[in-house]
Amino acid sequence: MAPSGRLHAYLRRINYGGPLAPSRQTLHGLHRAHLLAIPFENVDIQLRVRPTLDTDAIYEKIVAQGRGGWCYEMNALFGWALRELGFRADYVAGAVNRQRSGEKALMNHLALVVHVGSDYLADVGFGNGTLAPLPLREGTFNDGRFDFRLSKHGDWWRFHNHRHNGATYDFTERAYELADFEAKMRMLATTSESPFVQHLVLGQLTEDGMITLTNAALQIHRAKEIVEETAPNARELDRILREHFRLEVGEIDALWNRVSSQHKNWIRKKVRGF
Repeated sequence: MAPSGRLHAYLRRINYGGPLAPSRQTLHGLHRAHLLAIPFENVDIQLRVRPTLDTDAIYEKIVAQGRGGWCYEMNALFGWALRELGFRADYVAGAVNRQRSGEKALMNHLALVVHVGSDYLADVGFGNGTLAPLPLREGTFNDGRFDFRLSKHGDWWRFHNHRHNGATYDFTERAYELADFEAKMRMLATTSESPFVQHLVLGQLTEDGMITLTNAALQIHRAKEIVEETAPNARELDRILREHFRLEVGEIDALWNRVSSQHKNWIRKKVRGF
């Protein structure tokens, strides 16, 4: 099929020139391309910009403006693109660290289950997760960088992230509309208890690892090493955002004012162990 103008622009944004038929090969190619091209980032939340689940606004931000996004934005956009190409893709509700937080965790993550011959968990919004969609069956999978695992607990599936990040999230196969995530998304974007309000968080997956930024602390994970760096000022934070995440932030001084104090508090809590 010939993609529409908007879809063609999305495919250019992720540097994808592969097949477009709704197949497993296409799903794998799009998933990988999206994650290698677009960073996970919560800059808008740090700058007090109100988030939205409107796909036109998300498209404008990520595709037209060349920005990244967090799970609600990244997977909303990816789901839109898949559906435009003829895939059957369901939005599903993730619950990050549900075994620890219980009901409070419900819908704090948005992912996709894609039906293409068999079912796949597709997730371009976990920040430091898998480059490849995972077959929806129990087992361990490798994306060429790290091992990941899916397990089943009653009606719940559990995604186990790689060894460098022990986070898990649970989900069921129930399909939701984007609007169903509105309340939880706004809570995570505005309340002081939210980690997305407390910390600047960015992630960029690479062919052999990943790059993460938490407040002012940069980590570059490569095949056999981890390189660390700390931004000492706004100028260096700006350089890190441009060099490693291909992001240009106009309000870099305002962002640094938040990040610098958050970083000090974060380090202090890590040293104290809580």
